[in-house]
Amino acid sequence: MKSRKNMKKRSVLFSRISCVLLLLSSCLLFVSCGKDTKAAALEKFANRDMAKINVAYNKFAKAYVASPSYTEGMEIYASYVNDTLLTQLDDIIKQTQAIKTGQKEIKALKDKYLKAMKGYKQALTQCATAASAQDTQALEQARSEISNVGTDLQDYNNSLRALAKKYKMTVKEPEH
Repeated sequence: MKSRKNMKKRSVLFSRISCVLLLLSSCLLFVSCGKDTKAAALEKFANRDMAKINVAYNKFAKAYVASPSYTEGMEIYASYVNDTLLTQLDDIIKQTQAIKTGQKEIKALKDKYLKAMKGYKQALTQCATAASAQDTQALEQARSEISNVGTDLQDYNNSLRALAKKYKMTVKEPEH
């Protein structure tokens, strides 16, 4: 009983941290200081190309936080992961893959973001498979993999900030 409470608290905490990271990622706005082609390409990537993806990601993050606990029923949990979360991730991955850029640095950013989204998809696919098989141990292991994805997403955010700094762009968070 105690370990379930700890796991639930950890899951809720991770969900909140993940949402904050996502919100930060999706809320970054750039203000360019020059006419540099690379800076303009970065601004296009961050403000235009990623805008719809960020909306979709925020929707995914809210759905993830609102997902039913597997303790409420493994079949319900597996169905929710398959029908809601994985469907949303597929859309995010497709949209991200569709972004065209000739800039190596921006392609590297895009690839980091894709790595994080594919990591979420892999971990959640394992969660759904384990839940369908009623395998609590495999489900817990798959859920622990999700924290690794948070590291990949943080890597993307850090790289985005570093690139903005390199091109003398100011990163602004929107007003809430």
